[in-house]
Amino acid sequence: MFMKASPFIKPILKKASDLEIKLILVQDTLEGWIKCQRSWKYLEPIFGSDDIKKKMPLEHRKFESVDRTLRILNEQFNKDPHLWEAIDTDKMKNDFDMANRSLD
Repeated sequence: MFMKASPFIKPILKKASDLEIKLILVQDTLEGWIKCQRSWKYLEPIFGSDDIKKKMPLEHRKFESVDRTLRILNEQFNKDPHLWEAIDTDKMKNDFDMANRSLD
């Protein structure tokens, strides 16, 4: 971060570092969320088919698991849309990472 190179940062270096970590976490979480939604939107009509449920039961279960996770996380944000406060650990980022691996 450019500000951290400033000689005047010393009094607030800890706060600046914490802010940088939080910004990266929020960015990574949002990128994972967008990727998950994009993949889900593409796959939902496919896995909504009864024929696919019968032919690909394992993949269908994986999709249903991701669907539940995505709906729960979306519901959390509908209840409290304050993104900055909602993302305080990497749990949500990890949830999206895991969901994206399953969708891939």
